[in-house]
Amino acid sequence: MVLTRTRSQALVLVLFMVLSSCFTNIVVSEIPIDPVSYEKLLDDILTNMINEKYADSMSLINIGLNIYINESNLKYIHEKLYRSLSRINNLLNQTLYLEQTISSMNEANSKNYIRRTYNDLFLLKTDLKDMVNQYLSTLARYMHDRQSFITYQQDIIAKTDLLIMKIDDVLKQLEKTYRMLEHNLSTDWIEIKIHYPDKIYGGETVWLKITLIPHYNESIVSKLNALITITISVGGFVEETYNEYIVLPAVLTYKFKAPGAQILHRRGIEIVEKSNGEYYTSLVIVVKAEANYKNHVIRGHRVISTDLLFEKPRIISKAPKIISANKTLLLDIVSEAREPLNVSIYIDEVSNKTLLYNTTIYPGRNIVNISSHGLTIGYHTVIILSQPRGRYISSKWISVLTITSPSISVSLSIPRVVVGLTPSFNIMGFVKGEYDYKVIVRIDNMRVYEGKYSSNKFSIVVNPPFSISSLIVWFRNVDIEIIPLRTGYSPARFSYSVLFINPLFIMLLIVFTGLVYMHPVVSSTITGVFHGIRNLSTRRKPGREHEFLFIMSARKRYVQLKPRVFKTKRYYRSVLALLSKIVGYPRDSETLREYLSRIKNALPERAYQVLYQLFIMFEQDLYSARTVSVETVRHLYKSLLKMVRR
Repeated sequence: MVLTRTRSQALVLVLFMVLSSCFTNIVVSEIPIDPVSYEKLLDDILTNMINEKYADSMSLINIGLNIYINESNLKYIHEKLYRSLSRINNLLNQTLYLEQTISSMNEANSKNYIRRTYNDLFLLKTDLKDMVNQYLSTLARYMHDRQSFITYQQDIIAKTDLLIMKIDDVLKQLEKTYRMLEHNLSTDWIEIKIHYPDKIYGGETVWLKITLIPHYNESIVSKLNALITITISVGGFVEETYNEYIVLPAVLTYKFKAPGAQILHRRGIEIVEKSNGEYYTSLVIVVKAEANYKNHVIRGHRVISTDLLFEKPRIISKAPKIISANKTLLLDIVSEAREPLNVSIYIDEVSNKTLLYNTTIYPGRNIVNISSHGLTIGYHTVIILSQPRGRYISSKWISVLTITSPSISVSLSIPRVVVGLTPSFNIMGFVKGEYDYKVIVRIDNMRVYEGKYSSNKFSIVVNPPFSISSLIVWFRNVDIEIIPLRTGYSPARFSYSVLFINPLFIMLLIVFTGLVYMHPVVSSTITGVFHGIRNLSTRRKPGREHEFLFIMSARKRYVQLKPRVFKTKRYYRSVLALLSKIVGYPRDSETLREYLSRIKNALPERAYQVLYQLFIMFEQDLYSARTVSVETVRHLYKSLLKMVRR
């Protein structure tokens, strides 16, 4: 046996692992798994088997079987593959001396020996490719050197195909030798042909057309009574066996039910994914025939190896992104599967504790209503898991769900324009539900009313705080908050702009305006008075859309109006609405900085940093003379929106 230097190094590592397992004072499990070394060993084994160096390959197989592996998944598939390779190696080695072996046997023993060798080798060949692929997939989990691993992986797959071709050649030779023994140099035998569908799916009814023609002395025999045996095996398990006496020649129609994915799942039979996205396991059909003719036994034997196919069900699931707590979660599931499927719906993870609902979905559209009672407020993952059935394997679909605090239903009636000598006005409301609640009214962020109610209806007379500007015509922001005194419900908030008109003072204003134009001294005096009034009444208040700075010129003695606009108000309100779903709106006594500090622990770090930059720019736009870039605010708001909804 000739090995390269790298392969020798790999074998040294493997031998070290084997020897280490013989000593109890050495902890073998601490030796890291090197997938490349395992690949090199397997590559050498396949090379020797292809070149018919069965003694060398057997030595390497024994080394592989003696490796101590602590990882249970890798240990299982490693031992399974190497035991299979050991049997294939022994069988191939036996075929080299087939003539010498059967020469010392009688005819019956020779035929039994060849038939047993053929069947064993055929079944081992059927599972070899799947086992090698599964072994390489398991090794890939421990991969460190990706390039070397992929190189050896491709080499192993190619050599596995060569070994399978070699086994096929040996099987053909065994079949030829068997026929010579069985039929006296092929003069008497039963010819068997099996016609089956190109594709066979799990859970389907399969029809086979079997043609049986007996031959004796190179002639076809008529009216020959024969025993036929049909065996169906799936994934190495015998699914069913059928025996019947029929008269040959004959064309037999046979049907069987291919096991569905749920049956294979219960048996623990693995369904493997192909490179083209299909899923399959092995399906073997064996037909045997035996008859007596002129005191001579005539036999026939035919084996078909194919794939039993499966697929993932195509299901489209639509679910809301956001719902209120204690509301019904409505799932719209469209199934394109050919048969009903049992599905389980979980929240956040698949376990008995997180199971929300079990149901059956049918082909077409299915509406599933699930109560969200008991689910915490925040972000969740909805998992839909279908159970295996028929041709469909188990599959999983995931969607993201945000649960928010439920808001109460409120109807309000508030005047938008108030005309009169006094600024008081009436607010009426209706609250749907049977629970106590509290009503808070603020005018320009100043609390002017707070009261508790038990009935559905309420009526409030509001007296706004005094303002000199309110003696004429004025706009004020009126904020109304309805707070339910029942846990699990979030407050409802409303904002209005109310215009107040005082007709008496409007008339006085007209009179004063005439005096201004009539006398210069009066005009100068009144202008100074109004300058002081307006400076007093138009102090800046956060949240006001339009504010006015009144600047008195000492030289010219007149008042100049200079409008100042809160440019980023739209984004400011959108940010507050977004954050209210997580921690609520700012409290009465909170500044923006205090509100920001309360939010910090409720957001990821990156989202908080973006929010911090936004609040700084809002403060600059509200309180300083610096110009704020609306485009920058828009960009930061979109970034925050993506981070919070993720």
